[in-house]
Amino acid sequence: MRSYGKDIIEHGYYIPLDYQLNEVPITSWTDTQRQRFLLNSKSQNVLCALSKEEYVKEKCNKIILLTRKYELFTMDDGEDIQAMFGCFQTILNELRCLKKTFDNYDNIEKTLRSLSRKWRSLVTILRIVKNLDSMSIVELIGTLKKAKAFSTCKESSFRPASKSSSKAINSDTSYDKESDNESLDEDDQFAFISRKIRNIWKKMSGSD
Repeated sequence: MRSYGKDIIEHGYYIPLDYQLNEVPITSWTDTQRQRFLLNSKSQNVLCALSKEEYVKEKCNKIILLTRKYELFTMDDGEDIQAMFGCFQTILNELRCLKKTFDNYDNIEKTLRSLSRKWRSLVTILRIVKNLDSMSIVELIGTLKKAKAFSTCKESSFRPASKSSSKAINSDTSYDKESDNESLDEDDQFAFISRKIRNIWKKMSGSD
């Protein structure tokens, strides 16, 4: 059987032929020819089983490797958000080709957790004002890019006041904040901050 199997690998399936190299009709096959022909399917099954086993093993190893890569993925310091998203999307695509997928919400959370420290304030705002369950990862990246551009624009347009006026303003502001905070319990403070953040986000959304 081993020699026949080797012949099949090297020369292809066995087909009974006569002396003139014409195919012998099935009705005229001898017992030996019939048995040898049956080895075609047996050898094929063995080869396919081995090939599938190796394929499954390789697939499992690759899924484990990519899943680990997914779990450890983080944004490098100074990395552009679009470049970061491209690397993350590559991992997702490779996993998808192997029939391994994550829920959209898991991908959203993973993306937000992977962002560098400079994005944390924007992530906090985003979690408050946006419904992450209904957002795609592409929409998330677009929103982050827009928020970052808005934040950078605001920072560049900021001009500090003179020291004397700044002190006076800070003094009045700190007094107002202290008096306001004294009258607010913890829940009210959170609601107050949330409203402020929503107002900021609305202004940012209307800046298109």
